[in-house]
Amino acid sequence: MNYSYNIIKNIKNFLNKNYIILFYNFEKIKFFLIDNIKKKNYKTKFFFCSNKIIFEIVKFNYKKSLYLLIHKNNDLVYSLINNINDLLDIKPLLIINKNYQVYDLIIEKNSKLSKENLILKLIKNLKIIILKLLNLIKNYGKQYCK
Repeated sequence: MNYSYNIIKNIKNFLNKNYIILFYNFEKIKFFLIDNIKKKNYKTKFFFCSNKIIFEIVKFNYKKSLYLLIHKNNDLVYSLINNINDLLDIKPLLIINKNYQVYDLIIEKNSKLSKENLILKLIKNLKIIILKLLNLIKNYGKQYCK
């Protein structure tokens, strides 16, 4: 419990410092792209992820080839993410940024609350995410479809 709480706390600290966490499966990706990303001097940290607790957090099956990419959240990183997505067939498996509130649910899961409460909390979080998405779409429509 304490070990998993520390992992969650560390991920939360990254998000509070305005980082983006990307989960990539590098099985079929050529490593010269990774070297190019490192050479462009982005503040990018690569971690080999073999920790099952992180997979439980993001609801993945355990894979040996999953990497965490932790990016500083700025315009250069958004262009970097777009370049990776344009060059590669494999998209990020998961992107976690500061706006995605997944931690309340995880901490409740670790504190062994009932399944009903977890499901209700998940539904509440999904509702908030969907409402934010609808507001973004509505604002985009007002701006660009005049």
